[in-house]
Amino acid sequence: MSFPQASDYRPPIIPDGEIYDNPENDKSYYWTQILLPEGSTLDTATSIGGYWTVVCEAEDPRFVLKAGDTMTGALELAKPLEDTQDGDGFIIRGTTALNYEDTTGDAEDGKLFSVYHNSGAADAINYLGKINSKNNIVNKGYVDEKDNIIRQDIFELEEEIDAIAPSVERGQFVSTTDSNAPRDDEFMLATLAGKTLSFGNPDIVTIQLSKVDNEGAFHTYADVKEGQLIQLFEDTNSDYGLYLIESIAGHDDSSMTAVTFTVSFVSGFGQATEGDLARLKIFSPPEGGDPDGFVLKTGDEMTGNLTIDKSEGSTDIVASLALKGSRPSTTNSAATIAFENDQSTNLGYLTYRSYSSDSWFGFNRDIDLGNNKLHNVAEIRMQSGGYIGISTAKRLILRSGGSNDANNAATEIQRPGDNKRTFAIKGKAAGSSSTTDFFWAYGNSGSGGDAINYTGLTTQDNHIATKKYVDSKASSAPTYTITKSGGNYYVS
Repeated sequence: MSFPQASDYRPPIIPDGEIYDNPENDKSYYWTQILLPEGSTLDTATSIGGYWTVVCEAEDPRFVLKAGDTMTGALELAKPLEDTQDGDGFIIRGTTALNYEDTTGDAEDGKLFSVYHNSGAADAINYLGKINSKNNIVNKGYVDEKDNIIRQDIFELEEEIDAIAPSVERGQFVSTTDSNAPRDDEFMLATLAGKTLSFGNPDIVTIQLSKVDNEGAFHTYADVKEGQLIQLFEDTNSDYGLYLIESIAGHDDSSMTAVTFTVSFVSGFGQATEGDLARLKIFSPPEGGDPDGFVLKTGDEMTGNLTIDKSEGSTDIVASLALKGSRPSTTNSAATIAFENDQSTNLGYLTYRSYSSDSWFGFNRDIDLGNNKLHNVAEIRMQSGGYIGISTAKRLILRSGGSNDANNAATEIQRPGDNKRTFAIKGKAAGSSSTTDFFWAYGNSGSGGDAINYTGLTTQDNHIATKKYVDSKASSAPTYTITKSGGNYYVS
């Protein structure tokens, strides 16, 4: 069976991936180019060869179609590199995520899921897709970030608890069940039936603590008293135990390397991880009430007043209250403060809407500024038919379009009553240097009609003329006589 030769091409090199339809068997073949030495390019290779491979036919059941197919057997991907080489192996390409829990794309044809082979070390699988659904896989970076958040929350919670119930003892110890008494840096939980690792076992009656913690600090437990609480929890998970101290033994005996606390169970969850560090805190119960007396971070209701005062110790500091919501548009408010009178059904809301470049505050009730000023207003936009008034009296009505009909002008000035000026423009009257009303409307009593008055200049063609000006022109005009004679009229 004959195939094309290198001499059939110019230059005499068969291109990599060249397809040849062989008329002898009506099958297609593709060319795999080999450059020697390994790693050479077309410019540097000392030898160029290759081989023809038959193109799989769509009907051939032995092969999987690139365009999509179903396998009935197992798929195993061999390592494509030597142990001495670094590089990518299996890759699934797609749009990678810009950040964790972010649907914003980063690279459109990125390495969404890939295997990386390390030279002389363990290989790794990487994932760079979005992580915002419970079914998404996660990576180490995401877990570490969430772990840091939890650790910070625990740290802040410890500070808050210390502010409410200061600790008399704290340290880190390792849980054990190996010996009859804990050694240095160890603690042991026990029920009447024997040792246990369960923080949540309600039958726990004793806790034994070494007098030396994991950092080598010595504890005398001299300030610990009956009625105080022992708390043990691990940083790496949510497991914990809380117990009430009934009695103490061994703290005042220098020959004892551990102290035994007889306790009663208060609450607990999960297991102590043997060999892992657990935090210890011994403290007095909060005074002034139980946890119902405190506001929950997750949401709660206060029955007393809240004052935020940061002025102590500083003459230049701001006190702030921040509300943060999340909205994909301005249809609904992102932050809302509600005001309520329990003797009224009318709720008041101060809302904030913000999305993209549109942001504004909203009120659903009237606002009374109490005779105070409104400063630095760039625009006042009113609803059609809205007005500016005095008390309940309308003075200036604004409409979006208006018309030629009476009582439907775009801008309408209301008449205040009889014998009153409806509006006035200040200026200098003709022949005066004082500022006064020099253009105004006046509402007359009776049925004689109202009037608009003007006392300014009447010297230029475009100046407003008044009755007085017109009458003066008429009185100084020449007198003409019209006579009729013989059917004709004569002016003299």
